[in-house]
Amino acid sequence: MAAGSWIRFPLRENVLGALIRVDVLNSFSGRGIGQALVRHAEALANEKGRSTLLSFTEHLADFDPDGQRLLKPGTGGLPADARQVRFAVRSGYSLEQVACFSALAIARAPELLDAGEAEALAKAGTL
Repeated sequence: MAAGSWIRFPLRENVLGALIRVDVLNSFSGRGIGQALVRHAEALANEKGRSTLLSFTEHLADFDPDGQRLLKPGTGGLPADARQVRFAVRSGYSLEQVACFSALAIARAPELLDAGEAEALAKAGTL
């Protein structure tokens, strides 16, 4: 499968909106597949009277948060040259929110992990 998409229509809250997702494998990028999928999702949303479309992308935190090629639609930022960002902008979407996640690398202590696993297994029993 080269690509996939989905659309969700909320039924109780935000009933004028829809959440869409389009994914295309890198090796099939640039062939118009993503544009066709997003336009199809937009048409479905329009048929249901949905006027606000939302989507999301995910990015590794391996870019410079203070870099010059960074889009900052609010708090946080996105690398302007990221494939997903370029696609959204080319498709006519504006970037409104960025959710930031932090990670803390902790040195592995094998003896603590082994003891914790043994304790968890003892309490959980067998399946």
